[in-house]
Amino acid sequence: MRKRRRFRNLSLSKKIMLVMTAVIVCLSLFLGLFSWQLADSAFSQLALKLYRRSLENVCAQLDADINAAQDMMTQVSRLSSLRTLSAETLPPQETVDSCTMSLLSSVNSLISISASRSAAPVTFLSVCMKNGYTLSSNTGITLPYRDFEECCTFLLENGVDTLDSYVPTTWIDCTVQPFRSVPTRSIVGMRFIYDGVTLEKTGVMIIGLNEPKIMSICEMVSSDAMLVRPDGFVLSAAGTSADGLGTLLSDSGTQPVTLPDGRAALIHRVFSGSLYMVAPLDQASMEDGSVAIHYLKQTVLLCICALAAAIVVIWLCSRGLTHSLVELKQVVRKVYDGDLDARFHSDQHDEIAYLGNRINDMLEQVQDFFHTQERDAVEKRDLELRLMQSQINPHLLYNTLTSIAWCIRQDDPGKAERLLLSLGSFFKLALSSGNDMVPLEDELNMIRHYLQVQNLGRGKDYVFCDNVPDSLRSVRILHLSLQPFVENAVIHGFSNYMDDGCITVSARTDRAAQTICITVEDDGIGILPEDLEKLLTAIHTYPPRGDQAHFGLYNVDRRIKNKFGSTFGVRIESEVGRYTRASILLPYKEEA
Repeated sequence: MRKRRRFRNLSLSKKIMLVMTAVIVCLSLFLGLFSWQLADSAFSQLALKLYRRSLENVCAQLDADINAAQDMMTQVSRLSSLRTLSAETLPPQETVDSCTMSLLSSVNSLISISASRSAAPVTFLSVCMKNGYTLSSNTGITLPYRDFEECCTFLLENGVDTLDSYVPTTWIDCTVQPFRSVPTRSIVGMRFIYDGVTLEKTGVMIIGLNEPKIMSICEMVSSDAMLVRPDGFVLSAAGTSADGLGTLLSDSGTQPVTLPDGRAALIHRVFSGSLYMVAPLDQASMEDGSVAIHYLKQTVLLCICALAAAIVVIWLCSRGLTHSLVELKQVVRKVYDGDLDARFHSDQHDEIAYLGNRINDMLEQVQDFFHTQERDAVEKRDLELRLMQSQINPHLLYNTLTSIAWCIRQDDPGKAERLLLSLGSFFKLALSSGNDMVPLEDELNMIRHYLQVQNLGRGKDYVFCDNVPDSLRSVRILHLSLQPFVENAVIHGFSNYMDDGCITVSARTDRAAQTICITVEDDGIGILPEDLEKLLTAIHTYPPRGDQAHFGLYNVDRRIKNKFGSTFGVRIESEVGRYTRASILLPYKEEA
């Protein structure tokens, strides 16, 4: 009871340290005892599994090499030069020489790639055409078959029915004669070449693998590993045979067998069943108890090191996981229950305190986000409604249609037609197919049509001065960002003041600041200083008031700031009786 009370009164860091130390000690003892039993009774099974895994990995590598060789034959069979040489009748000698050079170049390139990527690379590739043409990438090697007929005979002798409509690639061992050397065994693949239209056999392609490299791969499993043909012929033992070995071969994965000499071995099929790898087991090393003892020593040493490291890490980590951790848990629980006003408070400066302070910051941001979302949702609905109302001025449409009707009554269909065309062009550009960004040229054309409608419908003579350089006319700006200022000049700058005012649009860039400034200036009545101050306050106040005036100008400024940032927007200057100038600042990136 006293020990239990003492444990309960310990700090959280000490509790963590004692509990984790006890767990590590018990786990180490358990692993030590378990390893002793495992090493004594089951280590041979583990070794057998590792041996099997090594055999399968080596066989997979050999399969990958043979598949790469088959892919090479597929690539060669698709070469146009080979197709030309496989015709029923050989082409002129000049064409034969040209195709031969092209074919040799392609084949040598593929063999070079195989030499750099494969463990058992391709050593040669030869073709024997039905029309009598033959070619070999390695002239220093002589094959036992010299033409198409001899290749077919060789395949028949090895159990391949050459009369089938399609014969897959066949892997066979044969004897090759290197130049000035003794004959050697080689593993070759033979594949028929087919006509692309009639599917008639037009030739045979032979590819040879580097057998010494293949045997070096086999020795990675065991020094006694053998490659065996389905008939029991052992390739890796200088062409000798092993009586009774052929009956042990199986097509069902890796199988344990007992060889005729009494040794245990594993057999695995490779090369799509054309060959088998036989790997005798090294029984002496598998039964050697010293391996198990060595394994046990290594396990005990590893447990001791892990225990020492765990005690140090537990002691370092448990020092600060006390009060701050508990308080942080309480804050998280309150937030999970829906109390977003909960906050973490600590006089410490450790990692938990830093995490708690960041959680406080995130909670503040979450609350601000919810408040902004609620406010923006209401503002968005109001802005969308008022934006639709401000996009197309109903007074412009109403006055224009009235003017058209008056022209028809006055028997002036020409003027009515011009009004309709100008109005249609204006609304076509105003709609802009729903695009938010349009070229500056489109905005200028819309201003021209708008002033044409005003001049024809109201009998005015407003002049549009276009001072925009040609190099800036393709710059894309926000749609309907200039027309509200022109409309404002017509309604407030010229109305009841003059009938022949001038509206000037110009643009300039600041390459250093990467900005473009577009100005819309009129020579109308101007704006009083106090009215200008109210106007600027209204269009720069966010969110807008319910009785917002000049909503079109506010809409342009707000859209620019929302899309490009608060450093961009609208600036208005005016002098009574002289001018009113609206400047629109936008980002600009010079095209390459």
